[in-house]
Parts: sequence; C-alpha cells; structure tokens
Amino acid sequence: MNPPSKHKFYLSKTEMSGIQALILCCTLYVATPIMTRMYINKYRTEQYPDSINFGITESDSSIKWKPQIDHQQLNKYKTERVDYVRFRFNPNQLTSENATKLGIPKKAYTNLQKYLNKGGIIKTSEQFKNIYGMDSMVYERLKSMIHIQPPKEKVLSKHPKIKQQLTYDLNAINVKELIYKLNLEYKLAYRIINYRTALGGYYELKQIQEVFGMHDSIYARIESRLYLQIPHQRISIQTAPLDTLAKHPYLKYKNAKLIFKYREQHGVIKDIKDLQHIIKDSLQLHKLSRYFYCQGP
Repeated sequence: MNPPSKHKFYLSKTEMSGIQALILCCTLYVATPIMTRMYINKYRTEQYPDSINFGITESDSSIKWKPQIDHQQLNKYKTERVDYVRFRFNPNQLTSENATKLGIPKKAYTNLQKYLNKGGIIKTSEQFKNIYGMDSMVYERLKSMIHIQPPKEKVLSKHPKIKQQLTYDLNAINVKELIYKLNLEYKLAYRIINYRTALGGYYELKQIQEVFGMHDSIYARIESRLYLQIPHQRISIQTAPLDTLAKHPYLKYKNAKLIFKYREQHGVIKDIKDLQHIIKDSLQLHKLSRYFYCQGP
C-alpha cells in the first residue's frame, strides 16, 4: 500500500496556463464596456463642453444628445429679415428704390439699367428672368407682379408726309450747297457763283437763266428752292472808274468807254435814260438801271 501524498491539490503546467487565460478573458469582458464609455464621455467633453452632463447615469443613456441652440443669434437673424413689398411693376420703368422694396438683387438691377440705357426694352417676363444676376427664387416670387405694357402701334397716315425741302437765298448760297443740296453739276454751280460776283448780286431769280448751261428744266426744278432777301450791290455811274464799268456783265467795253467820255463832256448824268443814245436796247438799259444809279442809290 502506497503512502498518502503530502499535496492534496495539484495542477499541471498546462492547467495553470488555461486558468490564467480564462482570468484574462473575464477581465477584458468586464473592463471593455467601462473603458469604451469613458472614452466616449471624454470625446464629448472636448468637442461639446456645454452639452455634456457629467452626472449621466445608465438610466439616462437612452437620451439623445442635442446641440445647444444660440437663441440670441436666432433672434438677431429674425430681426434682420426683410419683409418685401408686393406690387405690380414695369421693368422698363423700375426705380432703384422700388427694386430694393421688391427684393431684386443689386447686381441684377444694375445690369437691367445698363441694358435699358443702351436702348434695350424688356418685352416679356421671361426676358426679365434672363437678366444677368437675377435669382430664380426672386423671379418666381415676382413673375405674377410683372406688368409690361405692349408698345403702341403706329397709326399709318392715309396721306404720306411730304418732306419739307430747305430753301436758300440766291445771293448767299455757296458752291457746296448748289452741288449737294440742289444737285447741280460742279461747273454749273461755279458759273452761278462767278456770275453773281460779276453782277454784284442777283436782283431776281430769272437772272440765273443767263448763266451758260442753265437749261429750262434745271431752272424749273430749283426755282422753288431759291429766294432773294439779301440786296444786290449798286454802283454810282458818276464816280465809277472805266475798268469798273467795263467789267460789268451788262456793259460792253465799247459802251463803258462811251459812258465814261459822256460823263467827262457833260459832267453830271441826271438819269440813266440820258444814256439811251449809247445803249439803244431798252431791256438792257433797264437791267443796267438796277445796278447803276445817278443821284443816289
């Protein structure tokens, strides 16, 4: 018979390792939830210090966390909100003040004014919507209030308007006006001006028919466009030198010389009719009397 063992309880090395592993698993099982809760509470404290209740219990763990609302900031936003006025408006006549009341963006109103100042016209509400800077939500709020008056139709007159033509003083008109306003040829225009200078001015419109190249058809076309207001120049037949007399279109050099000699012989020419023996053509003498005077102009 074997003697009794001194050790009543004996564990092998393998059994001891198993027990240690079991104890470690139990420890982790109990400690993991506690550590996790502590980590979450620490994170909330750092991120949202005003919203954590450090005395939270397990019974309160079902309560959802809510961020704190800044009521002061919210009230400030409410006071700054603008209540826009509603009224009908025509975009083509919109003032800056009314645009602000309607809540139209400043950028959109500025671009609208640029378009109108260049001669543009808003004809449809859709065209108003496409103004650069116009907010789509603002347009949806305003589109029912847009009132664009249709353009007035032009009433055509039964009688066509007669273009009123300008008229010109024959003694003041220049070469350019004769060419571009009365549509005369360059050479004819210059002849009219040169003849006027030689005469000392025209005393009646028909005198331009004496100009070379002035046909009856041309005169008939321009007669209504001409008038005479500025008087022509007159010359004293008593004092005019021979070359002045000879240069006048209504006097030939031969006749001018005879008049000059008659004046030297008789002294004073009392009347143009005294020259009938020199200028026998009565019409020519009449024309001459319009440019030369004896006693007074």
